[in-house]
Amino acid sequence: INAADKNIAHCILFYGSDLQSQYDLALEIARMLNCTGTHTSACQCLNCNWIRENKHPAVLTISRVDNKASGDENKANLNITINQAREIRNSLMVTSDYHRVLIFCDKDKDGNICGLNQINFQSDAANALLKTFEEPPSNTTFVFLTNLPSLKQPYSEFFTLNTSSVYA
Repeated sequence: INAADKNIAHCILFYGSDLQSQYDLALEIARMLNCTGTHTSACQCLNCNWIRENKHPAVLTISRVDNKASGDENKANLNITINQAREIRNSLMVTSDYHRVLIFCDKDKDGNICGLNQINFQSDAANALLKTFEEPPSNTTFVFLTNLPSLKQPYSEFFTLNTSSVYA
């Protein structure tokens, strides 16, 4: 990731039991892709600080509770909505100087990271984004977090990593 071109897979699927570590790894990837400083864990450039503070405009967590679509703010959704998918697709049409990283996961009512599954990321929302996943805009990476290895099967174009073996 330190290379000038910062070449990385455009879709990454992490699966395993430690979802918080998956989320932390996704944020570290986002930080390295957007770092304008020393590319070290102690870097204090603006992008690294924004990501650590969860305030970077191009690094987004997409869940049923994060980055809700217009009109969905007051709804108690059980899944990522089709409206969220449409807003994501539309926002990616605008160019960005940053490397956009969208982290798809679920969160419980207390804000704890939970994995994606067929209930919280239903086919209508996934299908609305399928073309975007297959042919993303430049400088865009999608990261999916799950504890279900079966979720990786329909997405053959994804780079997958079993985080259980990495963090064992």
